[in-house]
Amino acid sequence: MRNFIELSLDSLKSFPIKEKKGMLPVEPDLVFDFYMFPKVFVINDLVDKLSPYLKSNVELQDGAVELKHSDLRANYSYLYVIEPNTVESVSDDVHIFRNEENSSLFFSEELINEINKLPMDYILYRWNK
Repeated sequence: MRNFIELSLDSLKSFPIKEKKGMLPVEPDLVFDFYMFPKVFVINDLVDKLSPYLKSNVELQDGAVELKHSDLRANYSYLYVIEPNTVESVSDDVHIFRNEENSSLFFSEELINEINKLPMDYILYRWNK
């Protein structure tokens, strides 16, 4: 059985993908957005490298990330997690899923390791305070 690690506002400090502040005005490579529900945006240049882990339960959609109030950047893919699951019920080909309440995302250790290998200078976490 695959091991999963939860990403939620409560588990943020222990999540193994740490926020990295890039030199502005550089765009983030990866954005974890917690406004309303957890979302993941990946800069399009890196999506192909993660695609082996995104074949099941994820739909890639064009995404846009607002970096400043009037600055919308559109060269992102939004990882839309299709179905909720539990760790016990997830199939072997799933590397990311959300819980039933849509308050947490769960990442396989393999996907986290792959993300951490990517050359990223700027990882952003955002939430509504």
